[in-house]
Amino acid sequence: MYSEFIIKKGDTVSMKKIKTTLTDITNNTYTTNEYSAIIKKSKITYHNDNNKETIYIKDKNIIIERETDEYLHTMNFTLNKLIPSSYYVKQLDMYLDIDILTKQLDITASSITIKYEIPSSKNEFIYKVEM
Repeated sequence: MYSEFIIKKGDTVSMKKIKTTLTDITNNTYTTNEYSAIIKKSKITYHNDNNKETIYIKDKNIIIERETDEYLHTMNFTLNKLIPSSYYVKQLDMYLDIDILTKQLDITASSITIKYEIPSSKNEFIYKVEM
């Protein structure tokens, strides 16, 4: 399942349209966007507004980095694991840890779906990337 998505050594870099959807289950809202992304090996990179987003695909693990001029947020998703994310506020030179519990992690050749909870606030989200 995971190996069909990961680009093997020697494969070329590709530019592809992707669609992202972030669903806030707790507040019953969602946001959908489309971007041009660079896909290289097991990494997807795209820019949205003032953000640079990079998704690293590993075997049974996804790491998402979101970066702006103000912050760098690194989230690590592993199924059924509670893992602190790192939120770095650049202007204050301060790190905040936010625990994330991954409830669902599906990786296919055409999509990535992550359902997660932030236990401190009891908020649940689904983040989906379609290629």
